[in-house]
Amino acid sequence: MKSIVLTVLCCMAVAVSAQRGFPSPQRSFEADAVILKQDFNLNPDGSHNYNYETSNGIRADESAGENGFQAEGAHIPTPPPPAPVAGP
Repeated sequence: MKSIVLTVLCCMAVAVSAQRGFPSPQRSFEADAVILKQDFNLNPDGSHNYNYETSNGIRADESAGENGFQAEGAHIPTPPPPAPVAGP
């Protein structure tokens, strides 16, 4: 009898904790971003230009041609500034 009562209590505890759940994630401004501008040009020689801009401020420009692949945008990592050199 004690094991049945214990089992029922455990099941009730699990059911109550499952009802609480986790709060649903809040939608951010990023989730509602739309593409404002997008352009892709593929040239006969294989070079190309691609760029886009979104409503949340993300912008990227990519090109490839004689000088190889080149990309610009805030999504590209940059190295830290060099440390100052101590003078003699």
